[in-house]
Amino acid sequence: MRWFFRRRLINTSWLLLGCVLLLFAFAVAKSQLYITQFFTGWVLLATILGLTALNLRKKLPILPLGTVAAWLQLHIYLGLFAIFAYWVHAGALVPGGFVEVALGALFLLVAVSGILGLILSRVLPQRLTRQGENVLYERIPGFGAQLLREVEELVMVAASEHNSTTIPEFYQSQLRAFFLKPRNFWAHVLQSSVPLHRLDRQMEAVKRYLDTNEKEIMQGIAQRVEAKNGLDYQYAAQSLLKRWLFVHIPLTYGMLLLAIAHVVLVYAFGGAA
Repeated sequence: MRWFFRRRLINTSWLLLGCVLLLFAFAVAKSQLYITQFFTGWVLLATILGLTALNLRKKLPILPLGTVAAWLQLHIYLGLFAIFAYWVHAGALVPGGFVEVALGALFLLVAVSGILGLILSRVLPQRLTRQGENVLYERIPGFGAQLLREVEELVMVAASEHNSTTIPEFYQSQLRAFFLKPRNFWAHVLQSSVPLHRLDRQMEAVKRYLDTNEKEIMQGIAQRVEAKNGLDYQYAAQSLLKRWLFVHIPLTYGMLLLAIAHVVLVYAFGGAA
């Protein structure tokens, strides 16, 4: 824990030093009547190129380029520096052209998705740990199918051995859709247990019309409902951890391409000024 805070202090110090140096260089360039947008623009573009290096590092794990964890730390603090560099570069000016507006919007989306991804990567693993044993993402569909088979076997027992129609009808109307695929994605993300409590109340209401044997079957179904709810929680959390990158990375490369186009247009039409 002490190393964690020490590392954070060192990284934050480097970030603050970079921001101060950028402001100092900006002030010097402005005092010498240089066009500061060119200087800050190149700094920002170089920073964005550096940020894309993390994805390239993940694709080359065998090369001795440092650990992925170290690159991730660099990516986080370089991303924060990029937000500051963009603020210095753009200032309080509202972008006037289509390319500038699109580039600013893309940068904002990339920054927001990156911050959200950082929060998710810190919060969701802790939540998964508190939920008990983690299930591999690839095995979740298999476990879900197994629970579905077990519940349908219990329903068949109720219908064939106890001549129950209440349990099969309740399963068809309320539970079959729940077991067929992952459910309540955003409720799990938001830590809401409302859908599970609703099912619990419905099952308790049905129990009033069952005999002793049927209640035992319903209790077995209720246990599998709880297990399926936990499985859905695992699916929601792990899906979010995986899928946010499918938003962040394409936006980053789109922003990079537009930034290069922006540089070409600036030097083609505004370089002489």
